Amino acid sequence: MPGANHHTRHVLNATLTTDGITLTPPSSSSSSSASSSSSSSSPPLPQSVPVDDSEIDNSLHVLWSSIVCLLPPTNDDGGDEDDHGNSIYTLLYTSASPLELNRCYITSPPPSLFRRYLFHSLPPQLDSSISDVHVLVSTASGGACAISYNSYIVQPLFEELRISSETSETTSATSISECMTAWSSRPRPQTVLLLSGDTGIYDAINAPIASSNITLAIFPLGTGNAFASSAHLSRGYSPLAALLFGTAHSIPTFRARFSPGSRWASTGTPVPDEGIIGAVVISWGFHAALVADSESLRGAGVGVERFKIAAEQNLQPVHQYRGRLSILPPNGDSWRAIQSTISNGVLSSEDPGARDPPGDPHFYALATMCSNLEEAFRISPGSRLGERAIRVVHFPPMEESEVMSLMGGAYQGGTHVDDDRVGYEVARGLRIEMCEEDERWRRVCVDGGTVVLPRDGWVECEVMREEEIGMKALWID
Repeated sequence: MPGANHHTRHVLNATLTTDGITLTPPSSSSSSSASSSSSSSSPPLPQSVPVDDSEIDNSLHVLWSSIVCLLPPTNDDGGDEDDHGNSIYTLLYTSASPLELNRCYITSPPPSLFRRYLFHSLPPQLDSSISDVHVLVSTASGGACAISYNSYIVQPLFEELRISSETSETTSATSISECMTAWSSRPRPQTVLLLSGDTGIYDAINAPIASSNITLAIFPLGTGNAFASSAHLSRGYSPLAALLFGTAHSIPTFRARFSPGSRWASTGTPVPDEGIIGAVVISWGFHAALVADSESLRGAGVGVERFKIAAEQNLQPVHQYRGRLSILPPNGDSWRAIQSTISNGVLSSEDPGARDPPGDPHFYALATMCSNLEEAFRISPGSRLGERAIRVVHFPPMEESEVMSLMGGAYQGGTHVDDDRVGYEVARGLRIEMCEEDERWRRVCVDGGTVVLPRDGWVECEVMREEEIGMKALWID
């Protein structure tokens, strides 16, 4: 019987905004002018408040990056129609506090919501008749938030959409690599929800695999989430929406090779002669020092303050990193030297009586294949998703206040690259040659890991050809 079930659900109106949709009770749109005095005294609901069958007396705003999908009416016994015969759709979206998969019911979805998020059927990567689906939970990433995310977001969604999967949790630093190796030997396509941070991606793409049958769905559940921020969040998509509506693409990667004697800071073990594969970032100077020093503070009881402490340690005073940078131009075969722009902001020698060491003065040198290191931190505004090129951002030593001002530009859409003191290059490769005595200044970051180079050491990274990496990742075109 038409409308039989709609009384048990609170049906809302959905209005399009620039960054998402606003949900309101049906009565609010018709009586907003008459009740403006009462509605103005009622503050908006925070984004995190779930909407289900509860009373709603004001609006709720849901960001695009929180929306998972729009489920169509089932039309069972007319239960998915309201009193006026309008079809009722179910909107699924996530909230962070509390961490939940939420649902609300709407009629007449805005056309853009309908086009982008209407769920028809399971895609091949989630269809159990075609692919094996794995949920790989990094138990150490992001303060163990991946465990909760799987319990309160992923599994409820899979139950809702009837997706079959296997869940695996990491038990050691090699768990991700071991899983990739094992799953790559299976005959069917393998879809892996990687609930981790950037280091988990590093572990996956460096694993020895038997075939190219693995597709990663990458989630921002670590300390560093540059890949997921660039592929999903900064573009206004939830990683779950990418899982449902995305297309598998070959992962853009680079191979970094190091001079003999280079070793991992965490274990002291040598870096492999054939080098290592990265998909996010390689850096030297301030960024690399910040990553390494904040990692050394992990478990010291300071929580997220470790990043602030590490930043202060590397800004007071500002160190002049001495070395040489060269890039491999996109269409060239020979290395070309580049220098950070010298300005009035360049500091004098830390020891006024000492002669300048060899090499050029640098403070920040970073090459990346990602546009964003965080959702709001746009380090490389020129980077394009899927592009097989790196972008190099570099600038010289300068006063702490000037460094912070430049870094602030990355939170303003990447305006720092427009500053005359900042070098910004598109390249096929980057070479860094060390001219430092103290090993503290010879640390290089690769996708969250830290490598210590020997005196006069060097590192070269070069973009890999598509056929050199067999693993794929999902994102929405």
